[in-house]
Amino acid sequence: MKHNRILTSVLSLATVLGLGAFNAAVGQAPGTNPNDDYSNFRNPSTPSNYGNGSSRAAPYDQESVATAYARAAAAYEAVRRWDSAVNVLPIQLQKQFESSPEWKAAQTELRDSYNAYVAAREPVLRRVTESQEYRSIQESHDRITKILAAGNLTPDDRINLATQKMQFGTQLRAMEASAFNNDAGVQQARTRMLNANQRVVALREGFDQNVRNNPEFASARRALGDARVQSAAASYYLYGLLAARQDALDAYYGQIYNDYRHNYPYSYYTPAYTYGYGTYYGR
Repeated sequence: MKHNRILTSVLSLATVLGLGAFNAAVGQAPGTNPNDDYSNFRNPSTPSNYGNGSSRAAPYDQESVATAYARAAAAYEAVRRWDSAVNVLPIQLQKQFESSPEWKAAQTELRDSYNAYVAAREPVLRRVTESQEYRSIQESHDRITKILAAGNLTPDDRINLATQKMQFGTQLRAMEASAFNNDAGVQQARTRMLNANQRVVALREGFDQNVRNNPEFASARRALGDARVQSAAASYYLYGLLAARQDALDAYYGQIYNDYRHNYPYSYYTPAYTYGYGTYYGR
């Protein structure tokens, strides 16, 4: 019973703390007590005291596991750092671009040209909407709108009225467009606005191209790709090392258990345990 409790405690501490930490925890140099049957647990490289004369090597290299953890963490941090650089650099370039005099001038010209176009349209539109023909079509359009809103119509009547309303609306838009196309001031303002918009679009496309061709941005993207590959390699190496460590620990403690069972074949719970007077059970 006492041996079983000691063995359970030893195995639990060795598994959680590792062999090196366990040696420090017991406060005794490994293998210094020749009468201690469990000294080989603390120093697996020393000969076993179970009488077989064998020696056990450490089940795994703790330093290798720690190094693999450190490499995986460093690789992950490298991915985060380069990913941040790839995302932040275009934002910084965009701020520089939008604060440039050329971009500000293009934006100002686009805004002014739009306002000028709207101002040029207003007198022309007013003349069209005040004409008798336009007002007559608009009244017909509004009358049909009220009828449709009132409801109580058959499906065929609703379709017919909706078709008439659409035709009246098309006539109104055609009259407005004709007036705008025939007015020189509106056409001049429209041309100015389109040119200003094309200038803004060209600057924006040029900026996008400059970002893609920026040496610093291209270098950051390459570094991010390399960091991702290295992070994946470090992670899978760590996973493989942990799996190999677990296999080594299972085999190591399985051997210890087998040695213990070989040198202490009887258990206090074994029904056939004898005291020299025959079996305790079944006498």
